[in-house]
Amino acid sequence: MTPLRADPNILILEDDPVASYFARSVLGSESSRIYVAQTIAEARTTIEDATMDLVLVDLLLPDGDGREFLTELRTNPATATVPVIVVTSTAGAQARIDCYALGADSYFEKPIEGPVLRAAAAQALRRAAATRREALRDPVTDAVNRAGFTQAVNAHGADPRRIGASCAALLDIDRFRAVNTIRGHEAGDAMLAGVARAISGAAAPDDVVARWAGDQFAVLMPSTDLAAAMDRVEAMRTAVHTPFAVTMSAGVVEMPVGATAAGVMTDLEAELYRAKAAGRDRVASRHVGTPMAPRTILVAEDDRVIATLLQHRLAKAGFNVIHAPDGRSAMEMLATARPDLAIIDVLMPDVDGFELLEHLRSLPDHAETPVLLLTSLASESDVERGLSLGANDYVVKPFSPLELLARVQRLLGR
Repeated sequence: MTPLRADPNILILEDDPVASYFARSVLGSESSRIYVAQTIAEARTTIEDATMDLVLVDLLLPDGDGREFLTELRTNPATATVPVIVVTSTAGAQARIDCYALGADSYFEKPIEGPVLRAAAAQALRRAAATRREALRDPVTDAVNRAGFTQAVNAHGADPRRIGASCAALLDIDRFRAVNTIRGHEAGDAMLAGVARAISGAAAPDDVVARWAGDQFAVLMPSTDLAAAMDRVEAMRTAVHTPFAVTMSAGVVEMPVGATAAGVMTDLEAELYRAKAAGRDRVASRHVGTPMAPRTILVAEDDRVIATLLQHRLAKAGFNVIHAPDGRSAMEMLATARPDLAIIDVLMPDVDGFELLEHLRSLPDHAETPVLLLTSLASESDVERGLSLGANDYVVKPFSPLELLARVQRLLGR
């Protein structure tokens, strides 16, 4: 008997009780979960409530043609790649042609033999699983990619069967940009692939190792307490250093029940920054050792919503934030404050961001202070003016808070 993929969710859209019972008996198993809908309306509700791995569709239904539902499946991003098998009593070549044109994976006329249906379902599930795996892997390192890691963390955080502590880590190759500059990108990619293998070799069997971004690797460590996670990440760093003669900085955090990938990665980026700021080549966790004095960031932003967002995100990342609601207030603060970095909005009343930047650069204490301009202006002349006045980076609204945090950390010498 052809085995089905483990734990598939299968929807059978069939109004004939005898036909739906037959399909259930052929495709059902202890691990599979079968959903039966007799109408397109019921099928829509089922798809909204549960993620399907396979859908069987009849064409002759009480509230419409099954081809309508097939069209809906293929135009919905959430179900566009779900395998669909049409099993119908509708005869003739045109119906078959229509279904394949709309994206059906297989088409069978009733009656269909059980082994044939089971084999078609198994093949469709295998192809879909292979497609999903390919979509969730990084082509350079063959590790899980960002999307795959996000999916794994979210699923683990929501898993009601989770037992004990779990941790996650974010590792970054120190000064990797120099490797690309000196040896070239081809050598850099080869190193990234080797680093991924080294990290995976030091990981536990249940760990998920992913290339998060650029030279950063993320690791999910289920059922692992903080002490064990710190030891494991240290082993990963050692495994990388020996063959590649590079160092890695890393941050480790515990994952609370219900943790999401967005929250975990924000915490990990803060810990990785702590490791970089402490001198690189080390593992940091806020639960271990003496916390470092936070860096101070001046935010000159007149929009209350954006200012609040920046203050919250930066504070959560471990920064001390001082806020100036306009350019003149920021000038007054700079007379006594010594921020490690300034985020300046260009479009502010009275004294705009360009004037504030020019004033800041005229102060000896702030001649080298990193400045990130934040604005809705995106013209080439505005960018050129900001950089010529001494800005180090330029972010255009609307912006991604995670991207802005990454730029801040880069400017502070991560």
